[in-house]
Amino acid sequence: MGRSRTILMADDNRSDVSLVSYSLRSAGCNFPIRWLKDGEMLLRYLGRNETARQRPLLVLIDWHMPKSKPFEILRLIRIQPQYLNLLIAVLTG
Repeated sequence: MGRSRTILMADDNRSDVSLVSYSLRSAGCNFPIRWLKDGEMLLRYLGRNETARQRPLLVLIDWHMPKSKPFEILRLIRIQPQYLNLLIAVLTG
């Protein structure tokens, strides 16, 4: 199943997104990172882009976002069959 070359990062802190982007680039990962400010934006994005060609390479989720409950976001992603094999990492600070 194909995937786009995009990494999605749901995080309310722009500085954290910049740090992760820098770290990934320094490690040789040059895929674009799309910043989504909370879990709700992530779910909306995935809902609009659910074809296999548009599926992200990786999703990074901040554990401590004020408006989001990470377990609920993960559950809502995983109940969708097209995202059962989606790579997801949860980040904490």
